[in-house]
Amino acid sequence: TKKMARYDDSNLKLEELHDGDEDYDRVSPKLTYVEVRAPIDLEEGYTFDAQGPDGSIFPVTVPPGGVTAGQSISVPFHSGVQLAPVGKWRNGLCACCCATCCTPMCCMAFWCCAGHLGQIMTRLNLNWAANPTTKIKAFSTYTILFIVSAICYIMGQPITLIIWIYLIYVGTKTRFYMRQKYQIPPPRCCNRCGALSDCCAVSLCSCCSTIQMARHTHDEKMYPSACCTPTGLRLDAPELPPDVLGAPVSIPIVVAQVV
Repeated sequence: TKKMARYDDSNLKLEELHDGDEDYDRVSPKLTYVEVRAPIDLEEGYTFDAQGPDGSIFPVTVPPGGVTAGQSISVPFHSGVQLAPVGKWRNGLCACCCATCCTPMCCMAFWCCAGHLGQIMTRLNLNWAANPTTKIKAFSTYTILFIVSAICYIMGQPITLIIWIYLIYVGTKTRFYMRQKYQIPPPRCCNRCGALSDCCAVSLCSCCSTIQMARHTHDEKMYPSACCTPTGLRLDAPELPPDVLGAPVSIPIVVAQVV
């Protein structure tokens, strides 16, 4: 028999507007229900990513009682909200030239690249070593990378060389983590070693690499960047779902079907 679990959408944070208000149609996203099959056995409260009918990625929280592998869950999906695409980068590596030079994102990438990388790592819930962690612990990443950036400007050789190696290491791990998370294949020239392409992108053009990663997680037209926030986004921007820490295996992104 087909198992089905349904739960209400009580955790959404939407602006309180009423039907008939001037901005109601613009702000309120279209709510539909989609069916998601659990990729593995999960306990209640776990969060995993699913791909919506429009190709966008949205978080799914396991309802009370937990789910078993293959069990269907009917969950709310907002077709008006889209975060990171799956299967390819939202923008090319050299597309940073098309970004507005005066945006906070570009200013951070060119003038404080280490700090910008820290914002992206915080956004992805990564710690100072680019490993998945909790949201609370990830907030220290932003501070650590800004301190590293300040040391680069103050200290001379050989401290700067050591920090440069560290930044290439965490930058490569972050980029590799993003490609795995959003199922982005490496360039054809590096099919056998995708980490090599990530290392080259971070080493040869760190500014373009961080801009590409920052623009991928959130559409800059919908969610403008900001300089002095832990994630490099305005405080009202939606958060990315954290990885399931302690899960038995890596949870793949599943495809949702409209109910």
